[in-house]
Amino acid sequence: MSIENYRGALSPAQAAEGSAAALRNSKRLLHDAEMLFSAGRKPTAVALAVLAAEEVTKARMIWLVVAAKTDGARKDAWKEIRSHKFKHGPLLHITRLLTESGQLGDTLPITAFDEVKLHGFYIDPYEDEQGFYWAEPDGGRFDGDLGQGIMNAVRRIIELARACSQREIELLAEYFSSDSEKDAATQLSLWIAAMEREGLDPHN
Repeated sequence: MSIENYRGALSPAQAAEGSAAALRNSKRLLHDAEMLFSAGRKPTAVALAVLAAEEVTKARMIWLVVAAKTDGARKDAWKEIRSHKFKHGPLLHITRLLTESGQLGDTLPITAFDEVKLHGFYIDPYEDEQGFYWAEPDGGRFDGDLGQGIMNAVRRIIELARACSQREIELLAEYFSSDSEKDAATQLSLWIAAMEREGLDPHN
């Protein structure tokens, strides 16, 4: 049986359900990553933690599909939500903030998280100044400082994360509609005002 990724419209209720499911899954993945990390399987643990961060970002951005008013905009929204680089943005920011040396922020590219996943799950051939070799997850080339920084960052992201409620998604879709003629700053200010009128926290 073949399964194709869904690329259609979502109602606010469906998006809220997906947001809550993504948050639950991110916590599950982080829990599994913590167990692996404690057991010394650090490369795979960190790779799994990156997956957890991707899921928690999905929980906060799924409203983009509801806000999309055309097939083209909806296709773009799904593409962004499923993009690894798009979902790595918050993780990159928090990892930089939490890295003790402070130097990581100058050197860590956003592709680092894809590389962490590859090195944590698969073998691959590489060549460096010492010659050709097969990189294995437990092959002794794991960057312990980077791994610890990513684990700390994912813990922090998930600790602060919450799912989007149906009403929040309705307001996001209303004020950030893909066919809106208002500029981004105006959309943002109108949305914040609408959230506050309903007793919702726009900053959480």
